[in-house]
Amino acid sequence: MGILKPVRTVSLKDRAVSAIRDAIFSGQLGPGDPLRELHLAKELQVSQPTVREALMELERHGLVVRRPNIETTVTNMTASEIRDRLELRTMLEQAALRKAVPHLTPANYAELEDAVSHMARAVATNNYHDIAQADYTFHHLIWSRCGNMALLHGLECLTTPLFAFVSIMRSAWWHDLSRIADGHRHLLEVLRGGDLALIDETIAVHINQSYLQFLESTAKDCRGYLAQMKTETRPQSAAATT
Repeated sequence: MGILKPVRTVSLKDRAVSAIRDAIFSGQLGPGDPLRELHLAKELQVSQPTVREALMELERHGLVVRRPNIETTVTNMTASEIRDRLELRTMLEQAALRKAVPHLTPANYAELEDAVSHMARAVATNNYHDIAQADYTFHHLIWSRCGNMALLHGLECLTTPLFAFVSIMRSAWWHDLSRIADGHRHLLEVLRGGDLALIDETIAVHINQSYLQFLESTAKDCRGYLAQMKTETRPQSAAATT
C-alpha cells in the first residue's frame, strides 16, 4: 500500500466559495449587496445547489448573512458590531501572540518576512486583494503557533469579515498604502524583542487604527460608510493596516 494519498481536484463548491470570497475582498461585492443564487449560478457556471452550499460555508466564515427563503447578502456590520469585534479581537490576539512568541522559530520568522515582502509588492501595484491575503496570512501564521486550537479558530471566525471590510475600504477609494508593510515590519520586530507588555500595546494599536476613520464617522454601518466616502473628498493619509 502506498504512503501517498491520491491527488483530488478542487470541488465546484470550493471553487464557488473562492470566487465569491475573492469578489467580496476585492470590493466587487460590497456590504449589504444581495447574493442571488440563480444569478451566481449562471455567473459561475455551476448549479444552484452548489451555490447554496458555497453560501452556507461563507456564512460560517461570517462573510454573508443568509435569511432562508428571504435573501442572502454580503455581511454589513454596524459600527457597534465593528467595535465589539475589535474589542474581542484585541484581547484574543494579545493572548495568541503571548502564547506564540516562545514557539516562533527562525523558519517562522522567515515566513512572516515573506508575507510582509509579498504585502509590499502588492502595495506597489495597488493590488488590494493580494494585500488582504498577505495581511491575513501574516497574522494567521502567528496565531497558528499559539498552541491553542480553540483560540486559533476563534480568531479565524472573528476576523474574516473585519479583514474583508478593510480590503473593501482600500479598494473603494484612495488610501495611502505605503505604511501597511512598514506597520507589519514594526510588529515583527516587536515580536522578536519578546517584551510582552510592548507586544500587547503594539498589537492593540495595530488592530484598531484601521477602523478609526470609520468609527469616528457618522455612518451607522459599513455600507453607509462606503456610500458616504464616495461623496466626500478622498482622504490623503489613511493608512489601513490590519
